[in-house]
Amino acid sequence: MALRGQSLAKLEVLSNHLFEGTDLVQQMQAEKIVLELINSPDCLSQCQLLLEQGTTSYAQVLAATCLSRLVSRASPLPIEQRIVIRNYLLNYIASQPKLAPFVMQALVQVIAKITKLGWFEVLKDQLVFRDITADVKKFLQGTVDHCIIGVMILSELTQEMNLVSMFLSLCKEVFLEPETLDLFFDLYHSLPPMLSQSGLSDPGNYHEFCRFLARLKTNYQLGELAVVEGYPEVIQLIANFTITSLQHWQFAPNSVHYLLTLWQRLVASVPFVKTAEPHLLDTYAPEITKAYITSRLECVPIVIRDGLEDPLDDTPTVFQQLEQLCTISRCEYEKTCTLLVQLFDQNAQNYQKLLHSSSRNPLEITVQEGRLAWLVYFVGTFVGGRLTYTSTDEHDAMDGELSCRVFQLMSLTDAHLLQSSNEKVELAILWFLDQFRKTYVGDQLQHTPKAQVLIQSRIVKYILFLTFSPHIITDVSLEQD
Repeated sequence: MALRGQSLAKLEVLSNHLFEGTDLVQQMQAEKIVLELINSPDCLSQCQLLLEQGTTSYAQVLAATCLSRLVSRASPLPIEQRIVIRNYLLNYIASQPKLAPFVMQALVQVIAKITKLGWFEVLKDQLVFRDITADVKKFLQGTVDHCIIGVMILSELTQEMNLVSMFLSLCKEVFLEPETLDLFFDLYHSLPPMLSQSGLSDPGNYHEFCRFLARLKTNYQLGELAVVEGYPEVIQLIANFTITSLQHWQFAPNSVHYLLTLWQRLVASVPFVKTAEPHLLDTYAPEITKAYITSRLECVPIVIRDGLEDPLDDTPTVFQQLEQLCTISRCEYEKTCTLLVQLFDQNAQNYQKLLHSSSRNPLEITVQEGRLAWLVYFVGTFVGGRLTYTSTDEHDAMDGELSCRVFQLMSLTDAHLLQSSNEKVELAILWFLDQFRKTYVGDQLQHTPKAQVLIQSRIVKYILFLTFSPHIITDVSLEQD
């Protein structure tokens, strides 16, 4: 015991020289002894001695300093030992709520550092360092002093988690070196198939990869990407990946936003490309648009048959994606309109046959109405896009062709309102009418667009009036219900 007392006295003198002394030689000598203490097998017992029997606050800070350096070493302590240290410190500050503020802060920093460095470590199938929130709750349920400690832990843990160390910054620089990138690609190709080729089957990996692709246009201009060696192959691979992702609409649906963001930004920057190198978006953007449209039509029978959650019910996501698709569709707009006309005619004819069939099949009618609802939303999206993007007379004529089909569908649905009505179709039509009104009806138009001329040549004004009126009444009643 005398030996321990003598050891404690020496440690307290050491702490005074380190934190309070003015003699530079003594401070350097004290720092050297601290390093020796950290590397000695008695470090933990000496720190415990300082915390439990130290007579000065500097002795406690010395213990916190040694523990902080100990748990931050390149060769970490065993996970069991770090758990013991963290639990000991939590119990210590809980039993000593009146510690000097700078001592409490130093000890809380050690707890936060241990938690951060061990955040992903597993012991007996448990992420053992993530139960810190449960420990903090105990502090928050105690006295005022304990509540303050709990808030300090949360604050320090947040700062520690957000701290980017110099080591990570250096790692980023090294990672971006061409030689290092080649090394990682070589490693990827040499990995077993289960680790390399199947990596994107994990929703988390897939989501992060989609986010990575979206950042390509954030960090680089289209003109810069187009002149890079291998760009044609890369843009083709990205297009194929996007198309496959859209076709598998049930897998990680929240990740689609990032893929559409990439293509939206690429297409939006086409007018500003100065390089002579082909950007190839006129080849792949129409394929992306087609994949989105057809995948949404194909999902309808699956949703109805299996009783799945209908993507069309998530209107905020639908409108967000439609806005992105509107930009993408403007690249080779003729191809998009031709596809939409074909799909609309085909589905409208099938719907008409079902309505006039002697043996009406409610399930098939519901499927067809779901597809038509999507198609009406697509038409409204593309027609509404005229306000944002430069349009030509030819594009206006195409909008007219699309709009006429929606008006004809309205006449068809109005004729069967007493027999049946579909809320999704009605809401889609109402949204289309709003887009059409904003785009082609109003005093701000400089001239009469071809779309309006085409519609007027096909549909008499009083028929338009009779067509609009029932839908306004129907949609008002839907909202009231």
